[in-house]
Amino acid sequence: AVAGGDALLTLRHDASDFGVLGAAFNTDETRILSWSTDTVRVWDAVAGGDELLTLRHERAVYGAAFNTDETRILSWSSDGSVRVWDAVAGGDALLTLRHDNAVSGAAFNTDETRVLSWSYDNTVRVWDAVAGGDALLTLRHDSYVSGAAFNTDETRILSWSQDGSVRLWDAIAGGDALLTLRHDNWVSGAAFNTDETRILSWSRDGSVRVWDAVSGAELLTLRHERGVGGAAFNTDETRVLSWSSDTVRVWPGSVEELIAYARSQVVRPLSNELREQFFLPTLPPTATIVMSTVTPLPPITPLPTLTPSLTPSPTLTATPSAIRAAIVGPNAGSVPFDDGYEVWVYEGRAGEVLTITVLADKPAAGVAPEQWVSLGLLDPWLFIYGPDGQPLKENDDRNPEMLPVGSVTDADAEIVSFALPADGEYRFEVRSAFGGATSGGYTLVLDSRLAGTPTATSIPPQVTFEPTITPLPTLTPSATPA
Repeated sequence: AVAGGDALLTLRHDASDFGVLGAAFNTDETRILSWSTDTVRVWDAVAGGDELLTLRHERAVYGAAFNTDETRILSWSSDGSVRVWDAVAGGDALLTLRHDNAVSGAAFNTDETRVLSWSYDNTVRVWDAVAGGDALLTLRHDSYVSGAAFNTDETRILSWSQDGSVRLWDAIAGGDALLTLRHDNWVSGAAFNTDETRILSWSRDGSVRVWDAVSGAELLTLRHERGVGGAAFNTDETRVLSWSSDTVRVWPGSVEELIAYARSQVVRPLSNELREQFFLPTLPPTATIVMSTVTPLPPITPLPTLTPSLTPSPTLTATPSAIRAAIVGPNAGSVPFDDGYEVWVYEGRAGEVLTITVLADKPAAGVAPEQWVSLGLLDPWLFIYGPDGQPLKENDDRNPEMLPVGSVTDADAEIVSFALPADGEYRFEVRSAFGGATSGGYTLVLDSRLAGTPTATSIPPQVTFEPTITPLPTLTPSATPA
């Protein structure tokens, strides 16, 4: 690791479209566990890198881990299964635990009698790690579940999701969530503090939040300009460390510390000694320095709590990266990274029936979501807005009911046979469906026909959209300076 040079070992999986998705040493570093498009493999890390085991899923393996004594391997896959294997003998899976869609993560509990898993079928599930069978508990979010964890005594489960929520559950009885803590976009992660009285969460909405783990009250909101990728308390929990795509920040970890920090920033008047140093006129000895008072702001009425749709709305950026006119046929575009989006404008007619398809140049289908950014893949999301600016229709995945079990997405978006309700200018927005975390080129294919006609009707190309900019009025300065 110091000298560099040639690799000590090169361990090869079979050639595949997307290669090796992850690897890890065992505890004493004599074995290496790796996972790829459809296999989990165990290698000898000392004697020449011999392949010791090959354990096979039907689709991409998103992750794998040894149990504590390294006699078992837990793996999870886009084929919709969590599997437990004999880490010594290999062979067929000892247990196969099935979700209804790709499984994004799994873990044993402390004594390895239960398996916790979470999935793109919007559920967190708890399983018997010895007998297998049906799930002991099924806990349901409104969209893809990004992660989950037991608390220390395993009486609670904390989970977070693309539905914009962090939820706390009874790990024994199940049922409805004990707490639902809401962000404004996909939640990237969450964790308890040491004594489990607080919950720290971070999100693509640009915020880190601290919550009361008993009442659910929001104690702190710490804001980045972009989606937050991670956060953690320091050891004594007086600070919060967080990071986004462009910054790392350290924050006071409590309300009391934030107040103290704010007070430390109050502007104080300069003494005569300091005034002299900066060549400012001094104050007469009898002058009284009057501190200005601050009129308190009126109380703020909280906004109503919104019930999320099944698919979370994206964080809206101030302006699109591009606005172009859409024509019947193919239209080439590109979604920028970090919640960027593009707008296509189209002059539609009442009764006109549109089919709009967004085809990613490098689609994310069949690949572990954590690999999408590094591989430059795109999962597009399509929205239609009417002439009045109101949302009319959206789609993430084409024909989701036709997707095979275990498929996360087909990575294209399509709105089929949508009848326009009125004459006017319509907006088609193309965004990244994965919380703004993916980007890349795409082709928007627009098909149009008039209501009642079976074949596509060619509509004349639209003129290029040029937004009208109204100049600001020229201000005439008053004669008397302010």
